[in-house]
Amino acid sequence: MSPQGLKTMSRIAVRFLYSITIGLCRFSWFDEKAQTLALMIHEPNIPVSQLNQILVPVLVLTVQFDVIRRKHSQMIAKELPISEWVVLKYSGHNLLKWHAKRANGIIFILL
Repeated sequence: MSPQGLKTMSRIAVRFLYSITIGLCRFSWFDEKAQTLALMIHEPNIPVSQLNQILVPVLVLTVQFDVIRRKHSQMIAKELPISEWVVLKYSGHNLLKWHAKRANGIIFILL
């Protein structure tokens, strides 16, 4: 919903990494990384009122060791009219990258 949804230490880390990568933008990999980090600092800015307008079922899939604050994820699930919030224990933010089978199992069960 907003950059404030990140946990404090995650926001600090993102800003720190951004300050490093912005100085190395002449190298394409750092330029791409700086652009991604800039998005995490400034975006998104979605008003809660827009969540209320989503009228399709939504799975809010979060993890125990996430960079997103739990209350933020909970608020998203609460504001969506048709949602289910699932928290996977013993997982981190890169769930889909490192535990795709586990995540897909949850998604397909709920379909």
